[in-house]
Amino acid sequence: MHRKVFEMSEARSCTSQKEQDFLYKNILAMSERTSYTEEKKSLAPRRNMGLSRTSLLEGKNTILMKGKYKSMAKSMLARKTLYSEKNVQKQTKERKILGVAKENRAKFSITKVCKEVLTKTEITRIVTTKVEKRKDMEIEDTKKVDLSTLKREMEVIDTEIRHAQHDVETLEVELQKFLVQKEIDQLQRILERY
Repeated sequence: MHRKVFEMSEARSCTSQKEQDFLYKNILAMSERTSYTEEKKSLAPRRNMGLSRTSLLEGKNTILMKGKYKSMAKSMLARKTLYSEKNVQKQTKERKILGVAKENRAKFSITKVCKEVLTKTEITRIVTTKVEKRKDMEIEDTKKVDLSTLKREMEVIDTEIRHAQHDVETLEVELQKFLVQKEIDQLQRILERY
């Protein structure tokens, strides 16, 4: 301390500015050194107790990490809630699409059934009229035609009926295929819209 005062007085007595600066720098360096040693001394008993500077820093780091984890947990929770909200919105949208699709399917199935019934009745009517005409003609000509020819004619009529039935079945299969394809196309269009 006496040395510091002496140096300060010496610095004041110096006439040169450079020398004054040099002395001040030395005094500052010395004061820093003394403060560092004092700090070291103050930390010495703590070190003996097991609380070194590194352990103190570790404690600080753990506190910081806890804060970091808390913030991470908060952000994760926020993300989760956002995701759940989005999921709910998506599910509602999907339900709406399915509802529209079901409604369209119901309408389409009603029209399909009506068309099928109409086509079936139309085909059966044509076949029955043909058969009835042939039968009427045969009944009229029974007196002229013998029994064997009549049997042959009846067999021909039966084969024609069978062919007509087969045609009806193939038409039904084709119609079902067409309707299924149409329904798929409609659903794809609805999905593309949403």
